[in-house]
Amino acid sequence: MSAKQLVGERLKGARTAQGLSLRDLAGMVGVSAQALSNYERGDVMPGSAMLISLARALRVKIEFFFRPVTIALADLEFRKKNALQAKEQRSIIGRIHDWLERYEQIESLFPHRIEDTFLASDNQRNVSSADEVEAIAMELRNAWNLGLAPIENMTALLEEHGVRVYLIGDTTDSFDACAFRANGRCGIVAQAELPGDRLRFNLAHELGYLIINTLEEGDKRTREKPTMRFAAAFLVPQDVAIRELGQKRHHLDIDELYLLKRKYGLSMSAWIYRAKDLDIITPSTAQHLFMAFRKRGWLTREPGEPYPTESEPSMMRQLVLRAHAESLISESKAAELLGLNLNQFRQESLGQHV
Repeated sequence: MSAKQLVGERLKGARTAQGLSLRDLAGMVGVSAQALSNYERGDVMPGSAMLISLARALRVKIEFFFRPVTIALADLEFRKKNALQAKEQRSIIGRIHDWLERYEQIESLFPHRIEDTFLASDNQRNVSSADEVEAIAMELRNAWNLGLAPIENMTALLEEHGVRVYLIGDTTDSFDACAFRANGRCGIVAQAELPGDRLRFNLAHELGYLIINTLEEGDKRTREKPTMRFAAAFLVPQDVAIRELGQKRHHLDIDELYLLKRKYGLSMSAWIYRAKDLDIITPSTAQHLFMAFRKRGWLTREPGEPYPTESEPSMMRQLVLRAHAESLISESKAAELLGLNLNQFRQESLGQHV
């Protein structure tokens, strides 16, 4: 690939990631849409002054345009694909590409980091029953030495076991989460601006997509049923649910569900589904509870204090700071890899205040 083609491809990726049309960006930098199109096709190399203008408009560094494209996303599917406009999908994919490229650069400096063998295989599990899904969820908990204890932090747990996690903000409400493989590694991207219990479930749900081979036929609910069951089983194993609720119940108390939500980070609605799926309550009891939730608006916003949000992923930042401390990268390179300008990096660095 020539330098002109590389710059053109990078330029197009940054523009779509920002959700800008050719005409939008052309107006921002003072050229015609045709001239911008020539840049993106690799027919013409922008001059240095134009590259600076484009970098400012797209909020990237000049170095971004010359970064080799090495990421190939596989098996990426938006769970709310029908609700996402094509422009929104392109923007999210562009942001994922940029984040992954920076992640790849910093991880290349530490090639011997331990990765999780449970997720190393590209061969997803075929399942034919809910019992098999429950068994896979428990198998993973055992492999990760979780036992039956509540999971304190899903983001940290995933990163600890080699999953790259990106909590993306400033995006459409139509986006929840997606999972993918890139260059032999697993990744999960999720909407950051969600209540903590919903975000945790989304992360566990996407983890299920990395492990379980989902159906290609049937409606959305049918295809997602195994991974939804996996998410609930991973967050609250069957033995835990029975221990907390009992083997059989005629009704579930709202305050009881709230306490369980606070303990395990699983929403009150998800606890009702969990109890129904495990035959602790009957479908009619679950329906009665959901009717009460719907009547009070609790399906949108559950009663009581919201569950605390997940912490931000920290592994990428940790590696960048490690590389900077060991003089493997400069301060400006550290800022670039974290998607910050130099002033932002310095302001966020505790070392600047010591």
